[in-house]
Amino acid sequence: MTARYALLAYFAAAVAYVGYAAYSDSGLYRLAAAWQMQTLGPTSFKMKFLVPVVILMIPGAVIERIIAIRSKPPRR
Repeated sequence: MTARYALLAYFAAAVAYVGYAAYSDSGLYRLAAAWQMQTLGPTSFKMKFLVPVVILMIPGAVIERIIAIRSKPPRR
């Protein structure tokens, strides 16, 4: 259960970081916005916000799955 709380804290930190980056127009948000402008043309704020959030959440979800698999007791 502790891993679940750590994952939720990681997700909250990821959303907070992207929110700050969107406010200051810097970091991963700016890179994602520039990439989207080159690739897709003008996009909405929601798309520019969601792409960095998803990019940051993927490693957390993978790590959580690895921890969940390792913490299961072996089958008999």
